[in-house]
Amino acid sequence: MTIGGEWHESARIAVAAIRANKLRSGLTTLGVVIGILTATLVGTMLNGMGEAFARSVSSMGSDVLFIGRFPWMSFDDYRV
Repeated sequence: MTIGGEWHESARIAVAAIRANKLRSGLTTLGVVIGILTATLVGTMLNGMGEAFARSVSSMGSDVLFIGRFPWMSFDDYRV
């Protein structure tokens, strides 16, 4: 059997398996799409947070060093 014939037979078997298991194929496709979308959104969110942090720090200027006795923010005030 030639390489082209093997590819054709493999493709035919794959299409038949997908048609026989439509629900499984659909759920697998949905899982892959959700996984890729989630990874993309998390990467975008982290990139945006990094840029926002860099902007907030750069707003003080490049020659400023802030030293204080108390922290900038206290999370004790936000307890429910």
